[in-house]
Amino acid sequence: MKNILMNEEMTKAILDGRKTQTRRAGITNHGRYIIDDDLLKSYKLSNQNILKCGKYQKDEIIWVREPAKIDMCFTEEIHFHYLADNTTSKLNIPKRFIKDGFVADWMAHCNGVPNGCIKEMARIFLKITDVRVDRLQDISRSDIWKEGYQTTLDNRENITKYDWWIRLWNKTAPKDYRWEDNPYVFVYEFERVNKDGSKLC
Repeated sequence: MKNILMNEEMTKAILDGRKTQTRRAGITNHGRYIIDDDLLKSYKLSNQNILKCGKYQKDEIIWVREPAKIDMCFTEEIHFHYLADNTTSKLNIPKRFIKDGFVADWMAHCNGVPNGCIKEMARIFLKITDVRVDRLQDISRSDIWKEGYQTTLDNRENITKYDWWIRLWNKTAPKDYRWEDNPYVFVYEFERVNKDGSKLC
């Protein structure tokens, strides 16, 4: 099962039911970015086949790699919490993180989990319900809501939906993939499900 990395803010938006869509730099399953029309044409693929190059496919179940931190580490067990909502949990340490009787340093030192939680910690599962390729700047107002935008009573900066989205995207955008570059992106719509793909109760 594949995973998708989400930061603390976006994980919380999923938990709150506000985020049902995500845009990802147009990286294909060949490990290349779709940056411009020339590169897109170089694939010599129809639009339908381009979708098959996306990292995730329609109806696929994936797990969310969300930020987490170790609170306590014992010989065979760790206690940790998810940063999005401070929910606590515990886990038997997977064997791959134990070598010569010692656990991985990030566990032993009670650090944050590198690059988000490991798969054994996963608690959020998503079913991809639709996939398409768009230009980044073609995002609609309604899609910004689906990306997790939330109005607040304490909006001192008077940030518009587009301002919020541009800041959010540019915080993690790879080189040549910022808002100003208007690259192609894969747009993934999703719904939360149980690990086996069944609907949440």
